Amino acid sequence: IPAIGGGALSGLDLSAMLEVTLPHAVWRRDVQPAVFEASGRIDILSGASARLSLDRLEGFWDGQIARRLGRPAFEGSGRFGASVFQILGRTVTDLAGEWTADPNSRTLVASNITASCCQGPILGHVEIRTNQPGLPYRAEAAFEAVRLDQLLTSAQADQEADSPPAEGRLRGAIDVSGRLDQWQQTQGRVHLEAEQMKIGRESLFGKALMVMQLRRPSEHIFTEMLIEALFEQGVLRSDRILLAGDNEVYQGAGTLKLADRSLR
Repeated sequence: IPAIGGGALSGLDLSAMLEVTLPHAVWRRDVQPAVFEASGRIDILSGASARLSLDRLEGFWDGQIARRLGRPAFEGSGRFGASVFQILGRTVTDLAGEWTADPNSRTLVASNITASCCQGPILGHVEIRTNQPGLPYRAEAAFEAVRLDQLLTSAQADQEADSPPAEGRLRGAIDVSGRLDQWQQTQGRVHLEAEQMKIGRESLFGKALMVMQLRRPSEHIFTEMLIEALFEQGVLRSDRILLAGDNEVYQGAGTLKLADRSLR
């Protein structure tokens, strides 16, 4: 496994406690070319990756695989899921999806992915090229009804004690690509909308008004938001930001560093 993608998996600093069940494994020489077949299930009792900011993974991976003599890769299909895990400090639950491995294109595809985060549903699709160094990938996700206060949990600690928490629901889409061994170099596009939104003066967007020198923000200054941005190397660069409040609409552009939430 570490050899897949030129050792990219070993660079992810993965750790896990697994329970493997293999009820069927056979080397068939009655067909030409000869083929190895197996089916089973891997239960992930606990898993983590510091490089991916992944922790407390509990899930499973099952299905069947086959490899024909003379072929460079496996083929197979099955299901995967996770009851709960944390990524970037956010809890994701009820992950489910299907996987297929194509020996011709050397592509591993995870499709029909569903999950829940911050009380909002998520749909996703991931493709990984297993025959290239670093495991190049592309991932797409769409989400809706995500609670803003839960998404910004860690950021709430930066607010003043008398500043009310952020409220609202988010929906949007993300399309990113990169290499698993260089996930910090991930790039792509982000589309984000918010409604029923209330933002306090000490929130990230409230501070943005001070940076833009539009006016001193008061409590609950925005009710709707639209952001279209490019994502590259941990930085969101947006040339279209629309913020709407009571009889006020702002349009602008800027950058946000996700590591320290610094604005420009």
